Amino acid sequence: MPEKMNWEEGDLLLRLELMAGAEEMRSAFDWYHRNYPGEGMRPAAPIPLESAEYPLFLRLVGFGEIVGLLVRRGLLREEIAHDRWMLRGPWSWLRLTVEQERTRFGPSFAQNFEWIADRNAKWSGRRRRQG
Repeated sequence: MPEKMNWEEGDLLLRLELMAGAEEMRSAFDWYHRNYPGEGMRPAAPIPLESAEYPLFLRLVGFGEIVGLLVRRGLLREEIAHDRWMLRGPWSWLRLTVEQERTRFGPSFAQNFEWIADRNAKWSGRRRRQG
């Protein structure tokens, strides 16, 4: 049985849900869900800076960064993050664009997003084997 969530974790989770539900974030998640080809499929081609999709890309990366940072810094238990968000999907789909943008922004761009997505993939694999 999962460990009981404390009040602070619940509050943080609700705040993240409010952020994810905001119109700009919702449009980014909707764009992802409309276009993601599924696990094991090819990542999206790099998204050009000038495109209408680029701000959506940045919003998804920003959300992944926040969740990853909160987990890495111990403010949000990893199990809670994985129970709520499957960030390995957005990461795998947007990976080529992140790699492209690392040439502009440096190697630390989206590091927390990559970290939490990698951890999420491992968590999901363990969960499938247990279930």
